[in-house]
Amino acid sequence: MERHNVTRSGSRPYQFTGEIVDPGGKVPVGPGRWDDYRIWRTQQGRWVGQVARITIWEGSQNEYLAIQKSTRQEVAEWIAEQAPVFATELLEDYPETVD
Repeated sequence: MERHNVTRSGSRPYQFTGEIVDPGGKVPVGPGRWDDYRIWRTQQGRWVGQVARITIWEGSQNEYLAIQKSTRQEVAEWIAEQAPVFATELLEDYPETVD
C-alpha cells in the first residue's frame, strides 16, 4: 500500500495509506473542461472518493472535491451526485430495491 495525498479545494487534503481501487476516467463536460474521479480504500478500511473538475480556460481554476465514507457504495453515490455523468458507470453495481 502507498501513501496518498488527496487534494480538496478550500480544505486540507486527505492523507492516508491505501490503494486506488478505481482510477476513474475523464469525461468532457464542455469545451476545454472535463470531470474525473478516483476511489481509494484506506489501510484502515475507509473509502475515499475524489471528483476533479478540470479546465484549461485562462482565469478559471480546477476544483477538487473529496469525501471519506464507510462503504464504497456511499462514495459511489456521492460521486454520482457531484458528477452525474458518472452515475451509470458507478451505480450499476448498486441497484435500488423497489419491492
